[in-house]
Amino acid sequence: RRRIALWRLDAGLEADPAELLAAAVDARSAGQLVESRRLTQAAHDASASPAAARMLGQVLETLGEYDESIAVLSAARPKTEQDTALVGMAHAEVLFRGVRRTGEAQRLAASLEATLPDGAWRDEVRAQRAKFAAYSGDARVALELSEPLLERDDPRLFCLTASPKLSGPAVR
Repeated sequence: RRRIALWRLDAGLEADPAELLAAAVDARSAGQLVESRRLTQAAHDASASPAAARMLGQVLETLGEYDESIAVLSAARPKTEQDTALVGMAHAEVLFRGVRRTGEAQRLAASLEATLPDGAWRDEVRAQRAKFAAYSGDARVALELSEPLLERDDPRLFCLTASPKLSGPAVR
């Protein structure tokens, strides 16, 4: 799939954005980040879908191209709750981890959480906020954000929030 997508790009032929994105995921999984960037950029140029913007932003971040990543993610126009959450969390991750604008990342995540209705995507954003607090050394806030999520019967949320919960007493 990757090879065919690249051949189509090299030949100047049209390629389905979904196929380009799938090939980009394959390339990223194989550690071929430059190839993944090329395929994702082509998918984004062809469709500007939130999924392509998120993937491009993440690949750019991994390559250390933080300003480009932030620009792509800031310009994304998600239409669904899922896309809003995923693009917003990717944007917050780049701010937090990539350019170390931790306060801005925390505010973005809090604002994102406030815009989402109760449910799984809002919970994931809250888990991200807990992670940011834990990594910033604020165990109290990490625990406050995590504890309601740990009461839910969702193993994903436990995995996303267990680290701040488990390290709570040791971190002050």
